[in-house]
Amino acid sequence: MNELRGQLTHADAIPFLLAGDATVTFQNTETGNRFTYRLSCPKKDTERGGRVADRENGLRFVAVLAGQDNTNDYTYLGFVRDGGEYVHGRKSRVGEDAPSVMVFGWVWDHLRTGTLPATRR
Repeated sequence: MNELRGQLTHADAIPFLLAGDATVTFQNTETGNRFTYRLSCPKKDTERGGRVADRENGLRFVAVLAGQDNTNDYTYLGFVRDGGEYVHGRKSRVGEDAPSVMVFGWVWDHLRTGTLPATRR
């Protein structure tokens, strides 16, 4: 049985990733390699002096898990705007040719164009 508990279908992935602050793991089922990413909204000031996620902005920052703490150990990679192409950030401390960057760019591009290959189990 091919169980999808805790997994997204290809059709659900883009809306999930762009809905707000999302965490997702991409795993290569052939090699077992995996990377965990966080897509987050920029923050905006509130009238009461606080800060909240600006979900209407269309911009999502992309970060990769780079340590053991699944909450705090993320390193900035780049961004996507309005569901478009991934753009590697100039301020990223991770090189454009790093495996985590290449995997995100490849999966993101295939998800948004509807061309992600079927997985094997």
